[in-house]
Amino acid sequence: MTSGSKYTDEFKADAVRLYVNDPDSSYVTTAQALGISPNTLKNWVRKASAGKLTADAAGQSSNPTLDVASQAVIEAENRRLKAEVARLREERDILRKASAVLLRATD
Repeated sequence: MTSGSKYTDEFKADAVRLYVNDPDSSYVTTAQALGISPNTLKNWVRKASAGKLTADAAGQSSNPTLDVASQAVIEAENRRLKAEVARLREERDILRKASAVLLRATD
């Protein structure tokens, strides 16, 4: 970790990996899931593309702390996705009930 940074190299690597490995992701959605600024994530992705992140940050290390950080990022994303699924199911159920009411009203 650099002296002025509040994020570890492992966290940066996981954030970049999460963004790059999800084809449906955007800087905004990935950054929100991680609790960071989209511009910060964008800078990390640029540095990783240019090879300016450390070997650990590029995910090329077998450091066990990297696995722990990866697990934390995955768990955070899982929590976010589960909450989204629950919200979407609730919206679907509401729409089903509304359509049933409208069908009865037209009969």
